[in-house]
Parts: sequence; C-alpha cells; structure tokens
Amino acid sequence: MTTAEVGESGAAPASGNANKSAAAEAEEATPAYLQVASFKSEDEAEALKARIAMAGLAVNVVATDIPGQGRHFRVRVGPFSGQDALAAAKNQLRHGGVDIAQVFVVR
Repeated sequence: MTTAEVGESGAAPASGNANKSAAAEAEEATPAYLQVASFKSEDEAEALKARIAMAGLAVNVVATDIPGQGRHFRVRVGPFSGQDALAAAKNQLRHGGVDIAQVFVVR
C-alpha cells in the first residue's frame, strides 16, 4: 500500500462491507422471521402452519393480544439471518403455494 492509499489517520480506507452502520450490522445479526399471516382463529393459524411445515420450513404460531382487537395468532417462519436466507424462504413459500403478498419481516 502506498502512502497515497492511507488516510490521515494512517488507516487504510474502509472496504464496502466496513461502511455498514453499526445499526445495520446489529439488525442483520438479529434473527429475522417472516410473518405470513395473523388470524383471530387459532385453528386457522395452525392449519397454515401445517401447510408451511410441509413445504420444509421452520414455522411457529405466536399468540398476541392486540388492544381493541383481542387475541390474534401470528404465523411466523424462521428464524433467518441475512437477506439471502429471507429471499430463499419467500421463494420456498411461493413454490409451496403459500400466498406471500402480505409477508413482512419481523425481528
């Protein structure tokens, strides 16, 4: 490395990956789930869970109390780490016949 390639601090310039913010790195390190549905009926949530499990994905149902709406059962696939794993899971859901129009990532 030449003197021109070293900054005033004496350190080499940051590479593309090193430019990520600490917040972005922390978010990517936190496991992510794909929330594919939320039902008022636990039976409906469990039925979808079974379909997704048949597609070969790890899936669970999380019961949540929503103020003013009562108990809901959220169907979540994962955990995943990284955008590539999330994209692959979405593709696997799509090919398994699961409607993923309303899928979103939760951490």
